[in-house]
Amino acid sequence: MVRDPSRRVKLRLDGGLPFVTIEVGWEQSSLTLDSVLLDTGSASTVLSADRLSTLGIKLEPEDPIHRIVGVGGGEFVYCK
Repeated sequence: MVRDPSRRVKLRLDGGLPFVTIEVGWEQSSLTLDSVLLDTGSASTVLSADRLSTLGIKLEPEDPIHRIVGVGGGEFVYCK
């Protein structure tokens, strides 16, 4: 199996925390998000709804809404 070195995850440490750059694709569009915290203790990934709305990803009536809580406080999120 030949591995493509351009597909490796590049970690950047900031304040001892690992950050990555990711690309989100939806239909015919894509969005690059810099400085995404790589939370190895989380069961899921949380991305900014405001940023994803630029791709046309929006809250729909059938999307479940949850409240997440972390060190910085709590926030309501919807799941896709």
